[in-house]
Amino acid sequence: MVPSLPNNLAPRAAIHRERLPLVHLNWALLAGALLVALVVFVALAGPKLAPHDPQETNAILRVGTAWVQPPFAPFAVPGFPLGSDERGRDIYSLLLWAARPTLVLVGLVAAVRLLLGLLIGLAAGWSAARLGRLLDLLISAALTAPVLIVALAVVAVLGVQGGQGLWAFILGLSLTGWAETARVVRELTRGVRGQAYVEAARALGATDLYLLARHALPHVLPMAWVLLAFEVSATILTVAGLGFLGYYTNDVWMMISDTTAQRFAGLPDLGQMLSTVSSDIYTGPYKLFAAGSLVFLTVLGFNLLGAGLRQQLNVERVRRRTQVTVAREWLRDVVEDHLRPAFDSRWGQRAQRAVAIAALAVIGYFGARAWLAQRAAAANTGAALAVPGGHLWATERRDPYGTRTVGYAGPVSAPRMAWSFLPATPTVLVGGPAVAADGTVYVHTREPALYALNPADGSVKWSVALADLPVGSPALGPEGQVYVAGEQAGLLAFAADGVPLWRLPATTNGEATGGPMVGLDGTIYYTIAGQVQAVTPAGQPLWRANGFTRRVPRPPALTAPGYYLYLRGLALAVSDGSAVINNHPAPDQMVTGGDGRDYALQDNLLAPWTTDKGQLQMGAPLLWEFGNYAFGIPTDVGVLADGTAWFAYLPQFQDARFVYVRPDGTATGFIRFAYAPGVVVGLDDAQRAYICGTRAAQAHCLAAAPAAAEPLWDVALPGGTVTGGAIAPGRLYVSVLESGLFALTEGD
Repeated sequence: MVPSLPNNLAPRAAIHRERLPLVHLNWALLAGALLVALVVFVALAGPKLAPHDPQETNAILRVGTAWVQPPFAPFAVPGFPLGSDERGRDIYSLLLWAARPTLVLVGLVAAVRLLLGLLIGLAAGWSAARLGRLLDLLISAALTAPVLIVALAVVAVLGVQGGQGLWAFILGLSLTGWAETARVVRELTRGVRGQAYVEAARALGATDLYLLARHALPHVLPMAWVLLAFEVSATILTVAGLGFLGYYTNDVWMMISDTTAQRFAGLPDLGQMLSTVSSDIYTGPYKLFAAGSLVFLTVLGFNLLGAGLRQQLNVERVRRRTQVTVAREWLRDVVEDHLRPAFDSRWGQRAQRAVAIAALAVIGYFGARAWLAQRAAAANTGAALAVPGGHLWATERRDPYGTRTVGYAGPVSAPRMAWSFLPATPTVLVGGPAVAADGTVYVHTREPALYALNPADGSVKWSVALADLPVGSPALGPEGQVYVAGEQAGLLAFAADGVPLWRLPATTNGEATGGPMVGLDGTIYYTIAGQVQAVTPAGQPLWRANGFTRRVPRPPALTAPGYYLYLRGLALAVSDGSAVINNHPAPDQMVTGGDGRDYALQDNLLAPWTTDKGQLQMGAPLLWEFGNYAFGIPTDVGVLADGTAWFAYLPQFQDARFVYVRPDGTATGFIRFAYAPGVVVGLDDAQRAYICGTRAAQAHCLAAAPAAAEPLWDVALPGGTVTGGAIAPGRLYVSVLESGLFALTEGD
């Protein structure tokens, strides 16, 4: 008979086969980890997976031959798997967008509560003197105060609008929420404090700080992961309760009339989706059920994770061989017995080198693509915002993109009149001026005539009669050409010395409604009633786009890369004039910022935009506390090079308002002035805004700065109606309808 091997010499595979059935899985830990991983994945990738813009509304949709109004039931309308709310917003997209801000808020609050609980619990459990008794009293007091009531009080006092909303929630949820963690840590610490080895270390001269770090913390920290999971779960429930009661982040108040303000929700979070008291109709059974289900799964996942971690730390389980231990030993056997010999062979070494080379090639390929894309984006941004010909003010809105921003300073202090111009023949000015690279100022009148003025004293360099009444402002081409749009839909071109180049005769009965704009390649664009006309530099018509019904007295503008042309809410391809977006309703305005990004304005929300299969996709909007700033829909809007946005509210019969808003949503300046109507001429390199208009039947101009609550200066001009303006280095040009062109320069 062959003697049996001792247990320590038995084959390892046999040991595994014998012990595997005895291993017990920690099902709570596995299920909790899977649910938490799913929620975290939704939070990270949700916005990219969302099929719709979470703010996109749908008043009515056609399904087959029927028209359906919101709210849509789940799976009743294609593209809306979870249905919609009362405003037609896709609940599935709202849910995917809502997970990230909610988890960020909950994670911050849970971390703060855990840190406070650890510190206070350690101090209370270790100290038996007056400090310990005082901290015990503090913990008992915090435990008696319901977290929801305390959070309601703090959030109600601090408010949730503007940049302080997130901090109000963190403070409210953390003010007493740490107490339960502190109580658990206190009891653990007291258990460690009475151990014999701690007393022995103290007898040898160890300090309390050393004993805490060396003996108490190692026993407490493993429990911190369990406490963190339960803190996240409790915080989510409290946030959901606050949202149900109408307290959530990402909301704003907007003035919709002189005496009425309305609350509007910004980007969604789970608390916001559970709200039943928001006045922007952000309620509905389908949305509440979807958001509540995600909250339930999240709370269940973190509760199971906490219970599983606590079970994993159980002393009896730690002493028992777990599935992880068995799997680790099996994997080690496979590596030692099979894989390592294969890796050490000649073919194995060649395969390792081949894999390493392939990995380096893949990394290099994607790294090169990212670097080239970054370089291309930087090159496009730098080149796209340049003005063809380097002119100081090439069109009505300064450049082909309509940014109205310049890289130099205008008049800083109260300006003086350098000169004024009005032709001897009684006439009136039309539109604003254009300023060439050499400083020459071009302006046209209703004689009709075009004038080139000397910037030093306003004397006439040359003038030429026009064959048609001009509209808008003149525009300048790359070679110094001057283009004038005629009222009868024609286009006139002149050389820099006034010599006529060509004339595009009128081909329609419609009137030109705005001055021309010259694109990057020299193509000229201008508006004719409900159409946009494109003309080559040689005067040949390229295309004419139809479908724009509103009469807009401004020239078209290019997007930053120069691929698209837009006029308010209409976007066209520069190649053939075809429509780029088909959104209904269209945005109120589309603008190019000085930062080289394209933005769309919908109501009071300004956001960068892209296109996807003919649909405008708006990114994260700029959210700010409107308060008393807003006055209906902004008349004009723009974005500066650092991402700061400005909003101009220029009503016809009421005071005007102008406000700067930084990328974080902070309103940094607010100017209120009695100009009706008003026009934003432009902004200089220091973000000073130059605004002109009429006050008490007299023309006025002022300068505003981001940090100022009052205008830097305000001057009156002869006449009453301002028709346009331009900014040159140290100078502001202003056209007043019946009084002439005025050159304002830095005061003495």
